Amino acid sequence: MQTPLDKQSRPMKLLAAVDLHDLALRNSSLPGSSGYLPQHGIINVFVSHYIEQCQSKDRTCFKIIWTHGNALAPHVTPTGEETTAASSQPTPRIMTGISNLSITTDTHPRIEEAKAICAFSSNGITYNEARANDDCYSHLIAQAHKWRLLLRISDEQTDYLILIHEDDPAQEQLEKAWLVRFKRE
Repeated sequence: MQTPLDKQSRPMKLLAAVDLHDLALRNSSLPGSSGYLPQHGIINVFVSHYIEQCQSKDRTCFKIIWTHGNALAPHVTPTGEETTAASSQPTPRIMTGISNLSITTDTHPRIEEAKAICAFSSNGITYNEARANDDCYSHLIAQAHKWRLLLRISDEQTDYLILIHEDDPAQEQLEKAWLVRFKRE
């Protein structure tokens, strides 16, 4: 798999590569057990090196790639050296490109806001509180409940929430998932 490019045609950095089979084995209460996460493959989460300057609606600042089965996943170590690891090797099954990163399916205190951001962003509209309260955008707020949390990836400064529309997992369209960032307080 080639490393995706951001909107400036620069290679993105790997935030995390998560082996879904390993994740499901470790936690049977994952969203995958109710149909939101597949039980196989690897989810690769890439972000622009300039993600902090991106708006939530800017899909060219992140890329989520689901590889099926035993496909090779790129692995970027915290020092930035790129290697390739087969998912069948006895190496760590959750690989990260950032040190001190944790991955969970736990909910987030701002999950409702994240869902609204996804509803707006997936329609090309920047989310803000004024728009959320504007009747002109009520149809987007009404769609927010259809977004589901897939994964929460956290480092010391930021929570990255990966959400997917409820219709997409059944069609195996994990690439349509959306990334929402919240600074930790």
